Amino acid sequence: MESKITIQSFINGFSQIDSLSDGLLNLERRIKEETEVVENIESMLDEYHRENNLPRLHLSVITPDTVNRKEDSKAISYPHIRCVAVYHIQGKKNRLSVFVGRLDELQDGINSPMVLTIARDKVFNHLSKTFTNLYSLDELDKSKINKATFLQQYQYVDRMNVTIFKYKSELEWKIAKSVESHQKINAITNEFLLPQINLTTVYPDVSKIHDSTHTITYPHVRCMVSYKVGKTKKRLNIYVGKLEDLGSDGVKAMMIAREKAFIHLQKTFPSLYC
Repeated sequence: MESKITIQSFINGFSQIDSLSDGLLNLERRIKEETEVVENIESMLDEYHRENNLPRLHLSVITPDTVNRKEDSKAISYPHIRCVAVYHIQGKKNRLSVFVGRLDELQDGINSPMVLTIARDKVFNHLSKTFTNLYSLDELDKSKINKATFLQQYQYVDRMNVTIFKYKSELEWKIAKSVESHQKINAITNEFLLPQINLTTVYPDVSKIHDSTHTITYPHVRCMVSYKVGKTKKRLNIYVGKLEDLGSDGVKAMMIAREKAFIHLQKTFPSLYC
C-alpha cells in the first residue's frame, strides 16, 4: 500500500473487487445448483436402498495397533479391509461388520474390484440366513431375492455413485476457487481500507413530511457506508442523488457513492487517505 490511499487507488480497488465479484456470483450460483443435484441424487439413492432392502456398504482399511495388544488377543493383527453393512430390513436395524481380506493380498487395495465383490457376496450370505423369507441362495427361487438380483441392484448404485463422485470432484474445485476469490477480495479490501457500500432507493411519502425545507421530498438514492478503520467502526448514510439523474443500472449511483465515501474517509482519517 502507498503511504496514503488516493482516490484513484481507492476506486481501482473497488474495480478489482467488482471484477472478482462478478465471477464469484456465477461460481457460487453453480455451486448451489450442483449441490442440490447431488443432494437429490443421494436422496433418490437412499430411497432406492429402502425400497429394495439393500444395505449400504462402507469400506475401510484397518491397521491394527499390535504394540498394545494382549498376547492372548484373537483380534486380527494385520492390515485388512473391512466392510460395514448398514441396513433396516423388515423393522430390523443392524450394522454388520464383514472381513473382506488382507490388504497385501488385494491388488490396488481398497480400490480393487474384488473388494466390493467379496463384500457383497458375504453380506448376501448373512442376509439369506437372517431373513430366510426374503432372500434365498437358490438361484431358481424367483419368489425371493437371489444373489443375481441382489448384485444387479448394486449396478444402479454403482452408476449413481460414479455420478455423485464426478459432481463432488467438480464441486471441490469450484469451492476452492470460491474461497480463493473471497481471500483476494478480503486482501484488496484490507489493502485499500475499502468500506462496504449498499445502495437504497428512497421514495418519500410526501403526505407525512411536515418540514419540506429540511427533508428530501423526491425519489432519490442513498447509500449505507460501513467501515472499520483502526479501532473506529462506523455506519453512516450518504445522499447520492436524484433517482431520475442516476439511471436505472446503478452504475453511476455506485460511482458517486464511492467517491462520496472516499471524501468522508479522507476528512475523517487524513493520515490514511489523501
